[in-house]
Amino acid sequence: MKESNQIIGLQKKIFFVIVSLLVITSFKVCLAQDYYIYGYIVLNSNDTIYGDILDQGLKNNAKSVVFRQDRYTVPEYFSINDLVSFHFSTGKQYVKKTFSYYTKIPESELSKMIFSDNEPESNQAIKANTATAFVRQFVKGYINTYVTVSPEDKILYLIEKPGLGIKHIFNNITYSYNDNFKIKYKTHNTFNGTLDLIFNDCKNYPFEHTVKRIKPDNLNQNADNYNKFKGYDSEILQEKAILKPQISVFAGINSSNFLYSYNDENNYYLPDSFSPKTGFEAGAKIDFCSTLARGTIFYSTLSYIEKGAIPDDGFTKYSYRDSARFIKVNTQYIDFGIGIKSYLNRKNSTVRPYLAAEVLFGILTNRMSAFEYQHNSNINTKWGETNNFPYNEVGFSGEIGCNIKISNSRYIFANFKSSYSKCILTNIYGAFNNLVFSFSIGIYVN
Repeated sequence: MKESNQIIGLQKKIFFVIVSLLVITSFKVCLAQDYYIYGYIVLNSNDTIYGDILDQGLKNNAKSVVFRQDRYTVPEYFSINDLVSFHFSTGKQYVKKTFSYYTKIPESELSKMIFSDNEPESNQAIKANTATAFVRQFVKGYINTYVTVSPEDKILYLIEKPGLGIKHIFNNITYSYNDNFKIKYKTHNTFNGTLDLIFNDCKNYPFEHTVKRIKPDNLNQNADNYNKFKGYDSEILQEKAILKPQISVFAGINSSNFLYSYNDENNYYLPDSFSPKTGFEAGAKIDFCSTLARGTIFYSTLSYIEKGAIPDDGFTKYSYRDSARFIKVNTQYIDFGIGIKSYLNRKNSTVRPYLAAEVLFGILTNRMSAFEYQHNSNINTKWGETNNFPYNEVGFSGEIGCNIKISNSRYIFANFKSSYSKCILTNIYGAFNNLVFSFSIGIYVN
């Protein structure tokens, strides 16, 4: 009994460590899930092809496009030289643009320039660069706004107006140095000047851009208001959420135990201590993936699970009529769960670890034969028949797992889960508190 209590204590500690880790990391902001979205691409010949486009995120979308005509065809890869634009059915679109942008000159490079004939004018600590990329468009009209990621992994906000071209909205940087030639950078709030240049022919409209940081929503709204104020057609390209359910099936094994039990006044008894019991589980899961999700999705599960425990005691009083030895408690539940899952790395990774948490509701399916016992005088075992075994349970679980990409449209997954559940109603046998550790593998079927 002492050894059993030690095992239960260890299981408790492991369970609460997993749940604590899950709570701590559940606030991690992650990237979107890897899946295709229906849309179309526009070739350099201006031909349009409809199909599925892989949303690779802002950085990778700037460089290339992964496209397939349907889920059964091999994906094609298009570079910046192959397309004019590509458009998702969610409303998000990317267009090819060539533009100049500015970056801070690194201190090592700036030092060489200062002590040479190539010293920057007016102590400028920025340099111009030129890039061609697929930029995401937010406002479409006489004035357009875009956002993209530079080769240096910096977010770039761009605004375009006929006659002025594409302007990078940035804050100017200058430098100074002391007697020891230690360089010091200074940032100036200059992007308001760029916006003034764009909006200077609309003095009667009170644009809200006198701030020290770029606010994309304000920038887009100002551009849209300018277009409409000047009488031009204008549209803010808002992304719409599209729900894409993904179905998977899984199977696995588990180890379960009762945390405690107690006797009642009706002379029905259960042992005071238990040892873990192995069981089987299988089911199906639906991931509700939204195109606006950023690594966190909701899901639901429907599963069959065996759990229970093996009593440590020898002969234990079963009823007032007889004494019996409990052999095994084997409850079989149909569990329904609702949970939230958060991926921990980039969506293009072959292996994508995740954390998940779930609320469970279970229905007992073998109420009339939930435990096995043996009478004193009989070597044969029997399954107990009673109407007093609790029907339903509620609980929660924490899960650590990973998806593994085996093709462009197929995933398998493996996970380790710890769950805790408790009977809703307590009758003769009191409140069973189940602690279950399980390992399962599965595959997405769509």
